[in-house]
Amino acid sequence: MSHAGFPPVATPAARVLVLGSLPGAESLRRREYYAQPRNAFWTILGAIAGAGPGLPYTARLARLDAARIALWDVCAAARRVGSLDADIERDSIVSNDFAAFLGAHQAIGTVLFNGRTAAALYRRHVLPGLPPRAVAHARRAALHEPRARGHVARRQDRALAARRHARNRRRSGVGSRRPPPRLEPALTASADIPTTMRQIVATAPGGPDVLEITTGPVPVPRANEVLIRVAAAGVNRPDILQREGRYPPPADASPLIGLEVAGHVAAVGIEVPQWHVGDRVTALTNGGGYAEYCVAPASQCLPWPTGFDALRAAALPETYFTVWANLFVHGRLARGESVLVHGGTSGIGVTAIQLAREFGARVYATAGSDAKCAACVALGADAAINYRSEDFAERIATLMGGSGVNIVLDIVGAPYFDRNLRCLATDGRLVQVATMHGARVAEFDLTRVMQRRLVITGSTMRPRSTVEKGALAQALREQVWPVLGAGRCGPVVHAAFPLEQAAAAHRLMESSTHVGKIMLEVGG
Repeated sequence: MSHAGFPPVATPAARVLVLGSLPGAESLRRREYYAQPRNAFWTILGAIAGAGPGLPYTARLARLDAARIALWDVCAAARRVGSLDADIERDSIVSNDFAAFLGAHQAIGTVLFNGRTAAALYRRHVLPGLPPRAVAHARRAALHEPRARGHVARRQDRALAARRHARNRRRSGVGSRRPPPRLEPALTASADIPTTMRQIVATAPGGPDVLEITTGPVPVPRANEVLIRVAAAGVNRPDILQREGRYPPPADASPLIGLEVAGHVAAVGIEVPQWHVGDRVTALTNGGGYAEYCVAPASQCLPWPTGFDALRAAALPETYFTVWANLFVHGRLARGESVLVHGGTSGIGVTAIQLAREFGARVYATAGSDAKCAACVALGADAAINYRSEDFAERIATLMGGSGVNIVLDIVGAPYFDRNLRCLATDGRLVQVATMHGARVAEFDLTRVMQRRLVITGSTMRPRSTVEKGALAQALREQVWPVLGAGRCGPVVHAAFPLEQAAAAHRLMESSTHVGKIMLEVGG
């Protein structure tokens, strides 16, 4: 890499400075910032370090760490020459946090993308580390720069004065600098991580046929994340919506589909003390589950319950996080209360029936066939209602002696809204976790809500913060994981498909003929 008469350089620090003087550096920076913000920090450092996709994964990590440390050194050098008078870049470089790095954009950009500053840093901090012939070449080039000839002597005088001033300050003990903190490696990783992986991509919004298997780069976890070698992944209703273009992922999440996985930890970020390479984990991800490798916040990971394999462990996160948050946190289900669960044979329904029964509630469920109703009863429901042949509101009134149930857990939405309110007892709670058949209610009589002191609540899982999801994970580990380990509850796996048959898994999900979970088998 060379520019403006600079000789080729190989050290990361030199790459930083030379990159800062390239005409295309600004466009490169903008493109990386806005194209895929989540990986921008590491992408830029990768370009600086020469950590191309052809290198083994561990070699890429080593070069990225070298570039990160070099970037720290360059910013420290900039402060010494007065070009950067704030420590704003410190946290972003140590923690590898993109938001902090973006916040330091102006300060660091002044150093790395300012021609005069880059040239000064190059002469002062890069030239001394170059071979003699390269130094001579650079100095000859500097002498022939426009407007440079008349300033060489003055620059040398100023440099000599600055060195004398610094020496006098050191001797007097004034202005002594503390050494920069030691930067630990950003990741601890397994040695056998490949550079690329198989993944499922939705080529365009549409039906199951838009899902194709492709090859892509293995993601790099953030400081608070783990990289999981995926053994199995779950298929969920939100995956269908994302494939159709109606449920876009958050800006900082993977664009790949997939919200739950199970596998082994392949790499951990610097801020992850609780997990180690090789640990068996199941995780609620922010996306990216339909792939051989997936990143997830460490706080959203849980160990496999006792006696579980990868397939059953991967079937847990999405439904168990959702049911616990909505039925037990928002719905406040208590022992001795009653609950009506719609869609009793769905993944959410199976989990809700089992957990409500385990924690002492009476459970009623709806399903679309007599066989599915029998499955609900086998799972622990006190009674099940075939909504195709009975009015569930009238049947609940009969079962409850006219008093109604304490909670209705609904995934259907607007068509059930009025009847759901009729099913509720005084002080009852309607908990909405999905709106599969519509979200807008045409007419809504508030009088019934006020007269019977009803509560209408609900939530979705994906928009929640990492802190909120981590708190749910901790509650599940303390209160539900022992129940799973004892065999009193557990997922029902209806079918498992190879990763490359994700389209077939989506077709089965859309048919609604399944009982329980639909899974993808990814790796060993």
